Amino acid sequence: HLSHPLRLFITSGALEAAIDITTRRMVARLDSVKPQSLTYAYQHYSSANHGMTPLFSLVDGVQYLFEPMSLVRLPISRLGPSTDSADVMRAYVASRETYLAGARSLGFDARALPEDQVNGLAYGVLQFLQLPRLAVWLFRENVRDYPDSPDVYYGLGDGLLATGDTASAKAQFHRGLEAARRVGQPGSAGAKRKLASLEGHGTKTP
Repeated sequence: HLSHPLRLFITSGALEAAIDITTRRMVARLDSVKPQSLTYAYQHYSSANHGMTPLFSLVDGVQYLFEPMSLVRLPISRLGPSTDSADVMRAYVASRETYLAGARSLGFDARALPEDQVNGLAYGVLQFLQLPRLAVWLFRENVRDYPDSPDVYYGLGDGLLATGDTASAKAQFHRGLEAARRVGQPGSAGAKRKLASLEGHGTKTP
């Protein structure tokens, strides 16, 4: 018993007449039966023959198969320069729910949005929207979901630094360097420079 429908990408080319006719008949049959255990899409390539159809199908097929987890279709990908904090929070929550549901539909045990995606969103909020407190919230989400990653602590440190909480920022940079040491990485040169600057000028908590 399958816990999620199979995904099938079907293609044919107009320059392979015998296969094209047979494939179209199969698709018509699927359209009439509407199998509950199968999700499918059909793509017809008008200028492809038997040799070219597989080449076109490979990229399109992979995109279709993983479409439920597509990052470019998430609400956060539609945020723009006029976005406010409420828009960002709604888009983040909706994107997380959509991505996890899509992952489950494909049988993956994903528990969060990809780390880099959230990190990029948080830095965008920090640098372009200039909403440091919201950026800190997003960075903290990443810390919760990826506690073993050095980058999540570097990001949170940058966010806290932008709010003026230099004491907490310093602590996060230290945590990032310690996380890097645990996984055998050299540690961020940028975080080290920021730490040196903070330690040279003192720290404060807003």
